[in-house]
Amino acid sequence: MAKDSISAVMFRRQFTGELEEYGYYVLSDGTLRPQDIVPQYTMFLDSYTGSSEDGLIVPDTALGDECDPWWGTDDCFEAISILEDKLNELCSEGYYFGSNEGNSSCFGFWPIEE
Repeated sequence: MAKDSISAVMFRRQFTGELEEYGYYVLSDGTLRPQDIVPQYTMFLDSYTGSSEDGLIVPDTALGDECDPWWGTDDCFEAISILEDKLNELCSEGYYFGSNEGNSSCFGFWPIEE
């Protein structure tokens, strides 16, 4: 089993603390653009796990260009789906990852309402 990096452990503690204090954790707000969402999701996962998302391939040209055609492709939306699945796997019992019920452009970790 690989040893966690100190920065990953610290990030998880901060994330867990904020989730416990506020009852939710916002990852991305105010945008539905893949150009904004993919980097946010990827940075969170990289920080949480302490390693890069090597299973996700975003062309270098797309990362450097918000107008790159890749952002509108099926590959891009498949990448978002994969990232959201990975984020949902991190949820504690009683939480889900996705958009806020009252604001579809606010993505984060939310309590499951019963």
